[in-house]
Amino acid sequence: MMQLVTEDERDRIGGEGQQVPCGTGGRRMPALKGLEGVTYKLKAGWQVIEPSPLPSEGWKLHVAGIEARAQEILNMVLPVIHAEPQVPQYKFVAQTEYMAKQRNSATQRGKWFCIYALSCAQAIGLARAIEDRMAERLVNAVGLEAVGHDKQVDRGFVFTRYGSYTSPNIRNDKGEMVPDGRSATTHKPAWIQDIWLHYTALTQPRSRLAVSLPSGFFDTFPSYG
Repeated sequence: MMQLVTEDERDRIGGEGQQVPCGTGGRRMPALKGLEGVTYKLKAGWQVIEPSPLPSEGWKLHVAGIEARAQEILNMVLPVIHAEPQVPQYKFVAQTEYMAKQRNSATQRGKWFCIYALSCAQAIGLARAIEDRMAERLVNAVGLEAVGHDKQVDRGFVFTRYGSYTSPNIRNDKGEMVPDGRSATTHKPAWIQDIWLHYTALTQPRSRLAVSLPSGFFDTFPSYG
């Protein structure tokens, strides 16, 4: 039986998958559906869309969820992503049974729907738009699964961490490729500026907080070829 490839094993959106396996006792679990009219590729248990070139690293957004509401959440969030002037790559598990399997992993818990933001500006803008849409429909995040080891952005609908998009390694501030380690105590490497410290100032219209944007805030994340 094919196994779901976790983000730890594949933060490089992996090779082509096969037919998603059956659930317990041969019973096929409900398949999750993407946006109508959009073409998805099945890769190692994930439904993937690749509309834009994928940077080598950046801020990932993970959307909170639970099996019983997974399709409902996709239906409300996917139009938000596709409203972006440049749609980022994203993926979600092909079947809800994988959400339960992820729950047993400290680093993979809750990671069923991931968005690979193209820039710091897009990461913050999308996080706010998704938070607002989900709060409008669900009111709060009670009952949804938090994402293990990631930073909670706002009300608990979106979580984030900075890391590699394409390999097990990430480039440090000296230009060296080093392992992209997960940590229970931080959501980013030490040399990356924490853009989420500015989230409230950037997303609340009435906020009077002064904000100094990190350098390259609107630039596309790097690609190493």
